[in-house]
Amino acid sequence: MVLAFILAFILGASNYLSDRISYHCSKYKAEIISLVSGISVAYIFLSLLPELYESVGLISRSLFIFVLIGFASFHLVEKFIYQHVGKGKISEDLNLSHSLGLFLYDFSVGMVLAGFAGRGFIEAILFFIVILPHTALSNLSITKIHGLHHHKKIIIESKLTRILLAGASVYGVILANFYSVSSKLSHSLTGLVAGILLYVVIRETIPRDKEGNPLFFIIGVLIYSLLIFWIWTIA
Repeated sequence: MVLAFILAFILGASNYLSDRISYHCSKYKAEIISLVSGISVAYIFLSLLPELYESVGLISRSLFIFVLIGFASFHLVEKFIYQHVGKGKISEDLNLSHSLGLFLYDFSVGMVLAGFAGRGFIEAILFFIVILPHTALSNLSITKIHGLHHHKKIIIESKLTRILLAGASVYGVILANFYSVSSKLSHSLTGLVAGILLYVVIRETIPRDKEGNPLFFIIGVLIYSLLIFWIWTIA
């Protein structure tokens, strides 16, 4: 479980420093987002979803509904805000929904990370490599999709509050460590994270129209696909 704590701490630190990391990486935003998108797509379709399918086949295929719930929930929150909140408040409320939603998401990520770490080093690392850039560069995607070019973290007023919120993944690992999590709950959370990650990649990460760099997207897909295939051959 030490591995899970270390990886969760790194996620928490990158979450806390996401403003600075996003700012320093903004110059290469197109290349970075395209690369991360390629890596994420390869992981979701070649590792995360197939592994979830094999696992739930032993329990209940109905667990795939959590993939749907994760995907749909993020869409519905943003759609509700756009349709029912005044235009002058959209930026603030979207930021608020992202902060609260991502806290719950990061908490679930911590629990899932603990489960992967319990099954093996490689599974945990593969998951961590995909989650880390989404956490560290979250402001790049928020700015790109919602146009919050003067984005400020509305509910994160103090350093203490920022630290508490950034540590969501650590709290998830702690909970998973001190309480016995059933395999059904573990796979349900994995499905939830898979659905949210799929939504984030499609909606917020993959560059649209003329944005992005197709070469870096292809490089990301190829690199992670080859890594996963190589792991399959040595497993």
